[in-house]
Amino acid sequence: CFAAEIKTKLPKWTSIASDSSAYILAATAVKSGIFLSKDGGVSWEKVENVPQKSWYHITSTTAGDKLAAVAVGDSIYLSSDMGKTWMKSDAPEANWNNIVSSATGTYYFATAVADGIYRSADGGLHWESVYSAAAAWRALTVDAAGQYVAALEMEGSIYVSSDYGLTWQTFGPSPMSWLDITGSTTGQFLAATVLGEGIYVSDDFGQTWTASSAPKRSWQGLCSDSSGSTMVAITAGDGIYLSRDFGASWQQTSASTEKWSTINCDETGETLLVTSEGSSAMYKSIDGGLTWFSSTASIHEASKNKKLTLFAEMNMLFSSIDHKGKIL
Repeated sequence: CFAAEIKTKLPKWTSIASDSSAYILAATAVKSGIFLSKDGGVSWEKVENVPQKSWYHITSTTAGDKLAAVAVGDSIYLSSDMGKTWMKSDAPEANWNNIVSSATGTYYFATAVADGIYRSADGGLHWESVYSAAAAWRALTVDAAGQYVAALEMEGSIYVSSDYGLTWQTFGPSPMSWLDITGSTTGQFLAATVLGEGIYVSDDFGQTWTASSAPKRSWQGLCSDSSGSTMVAITAGDGIYLSRDFGASWQQTSASTEKWSTINCDETGETLLVTSEGSSAMYKSIDGGLTWFSSTASIHEASKNKKLTLFAEMNMLFSSIDHKGKIL
């Protein structure tokens, strides 16, 4: 054991993004920064050259080389070198809360609360408003090509575009407390969670929606494999659920009943990472969510030469820092 005085606060994760294999990862934490991992989440390094903002969401290309992140009350920031360096785009300052990318990063879509939906068709450099509405925008999903896009409005509808975000139509039951949405790489198969209700699915690019057999739970986020056949959904205190039939039926996994808040899938739906509300820990699954373990992880701050071990040992979450700020 050793001791060292520190002042760094452990991050409270707000989003996770990855390449198609979930080996190259990026994550955001409000007032803590942007973090990168190149070993599947075993260790994390804090990005030093981005401003201290209320980072809320991040997205990645399938290769993991291009990243884009949004901050509440600020703009949209871009990286084209796996997160090493970042630049500010021309997106206006707004309360951004979600951003998604096409497979290659040509198209980006982002939502700003009480503002609308924005699009970039040149790799994130320039942004335009494609749907202006003072709504409580909640989540986005986009297919690999950037053609099919779906956006959720909290206590509202599901907005769908089939022409790269140029025009939009509303579908699905409304009003509903929509929370998150995911889809296949083709955009054909979609699933969306409703807080305190269930999970709705679509197999026709979001044109029609039906209620799945998912029970009423405090649903939060969900993710999908590339085909849309395997989906995993998290709840705030009711466990983690798995579907192997395009979201039609769901079974509870062995994960504990944490207040799960964020989730990320690889292209196969087998490698998953989840975080819980108010915790710095991450749980990982390599079998599609059937079994879970807390990944051994650390965070390294290059400029301060500090390495903080956050958690280790299966099925246990803990911080290795005592109440006086010393590493144990």
